[in-house]
Amino acid sequence: MDDTSAELRRVADSPFGPVRIGDPRGPVLLFTALGLAGVGLLWPLLAAFPGDTARYAAAARHAGILQLLGGLALAGAGVALAVVVTRLTRIAQSFAGGDYGAVARAAAAAAAALIGVSAACLATPAAVRLLGGTPGADAATLPRLGFVVLTLPGATAAAVAVFGTSFAIWRAGRMSTVLAILGFAAAAILLAGILAVPLLVLPAWLVAAAFLTRRE
Repeated sequence: MDDTSAELRRVADSPFGPVRIGDPRGPVLLFTALGLAGVGLLWPLLAAFPGDTARYAAAARHAGILQLLGGLALAGAGVALAVVVTRLTRIAQSFAGGDYGAVARAAAAAAAALIGVSAACLATPAAVRLLGGTPGADAATLPRLGFVVLTLPGATAAAVAVFGTSFAIWRAGRMSTVLAILGFAAAAILLAGILAVPLLVLPAWLVAAAFLTRRE
């Protein structure tokens, strides 16, 4: 066992271990709330995919502060995702040593960045309108890009994060085999993120992992 893992083990065994390593339950609830709020507020633009320019232009004309807040919420959800994965994998590391969660944390950071880019693209019509501008000739370009970034590279990075987190915690003996298998299945389902509905498995599995992972 390397020195880093030994130190984490000592922290976990101390009275203040759960605080210093970090409890994933609060961040996962924040991730779920922000994600649902962001998607709900941005739904007119998300639901328009892959519609024609006229449909996007109609949505852009009605964009306002709610859509801007939706972009902020979605971006915040990406950050919360990275925090959840970091805390879950640190728990695994504190018990098993090594760092099998490194790939999961890197993938979660990539997913957070991609979700942020998607949020910016989707919220652009609202930001332009609120600042007194008008959508460009093709009001569909950025919202379409936002949808694709969220559901293709974003969902793929999230899938890698879920798979890596499942493996790390299961190997550390902190997660049941059934929940780990569900995590592997969720990762596979996320690869079909372009269909949008599969993205719902991400908060569902993360909430289950955060509350069912054994921290003691």
